[in-house]
Amino acid sequence: MMRFLLRLLHGLAWTLLIIGIVMQATVRDRIDSVIVVFYIMPMMVMLGLAVFLTLFQRGRRLAVLATVLIAATWVLRSFTWHAPGPAAPDEVRVLFWNLNRPTEPFQPLIEMIRELRPDFVACDEPGENAARDVEGYKAALPGYDCQFMPRGILWLSRHSSRYRARGRLDTLGAYAVFEADFNGRTQRFVTIDVYGPPMLPRTGQLNEALSFTNKDPKVIVMGDFNTPYESVHFDGFRSEGLQDALTAGGRGFRETWFYGLPLLSLDHIWLGKDWHVLETRKIWKPESDHAAVFVRAR
Repeated sequence: MMRFLLRLLHGLAWTLLIIGIVMQATVRDRIDSVIVVFYIMPMMVMLGLAVFLTLFQRGRRLAVLATVLIAATWVLRSFTWHAPGPAAPDEVRVLFWNLNRPTEPFQPLIEMIRELRPDFVACDEPGENAARDVEGYKAALPGYDCQFMPRGILWLSRHSSRYRARGRLDTLGAYAVFEADFNGRTQRFVTIDVYGPPMLPRTGQLNEALSFTNKDPKVIVMGDFNTPYESVHFDGFRSEGLQDALTAGGRGFRETWFYGLPLLSLDHIWLGKDWHVLETRKIWKPESDHAAVFVRAR
């Protein structure tokens, strides 16, 4: 019986692994009817399947080869190591974090802001009491203005800022557009929270989010995109010159979810082409299943 179960698991693992490799290498999430396979078979899952096949079944040479190739592809695709750039008087500091719905002013966020002193902060999933918590954040963080946008976006700024638009992304997620007075100019920010069940296409939400940039070469777009960096739906971002902060200035794997495991790169900060990224940090805290992303740029 045990041998039969192992043989069944062996066949299932090979089937899933082959499907995952084909999806990652070819269609990715181009075809709506099969996107669930792309989202549930990231590199870490495929590597785990290959390791299982190497350890527990026959045909190990092929499994070892698959393990090596998947690991190498993952490192080449996701791992970056950029030395932090020197401090600059005109640099901007931006922090994004999905807070995982706290029930009161989120102390880890407050401590992070005190340590990093970002100019601008955007948070998704700030909790059902976030509107009430605004005054608590203001009291804990003197010098920061704090605003809560309905549908779950929290905004903090050390500079004069105002929201220009807010609402649903493609009737599903959430967005808020802010403008701030920074370094003698008006700086545009787009903050989003993509509604992202595995079977739901992201096309409409990401296209709408991109439209809010107004093709501004100094725009900054950030949020929980619920979409991995490898998605074809970021091709439009790249074609407009937007650069992913973790790719341009990060250290380590790009993935920001789940609880410290580099499973999926869901949280992004994209900067317009006029920005030079000095440093990007991915910061894990046990209170949230998402990593925070902190960027210094000039």
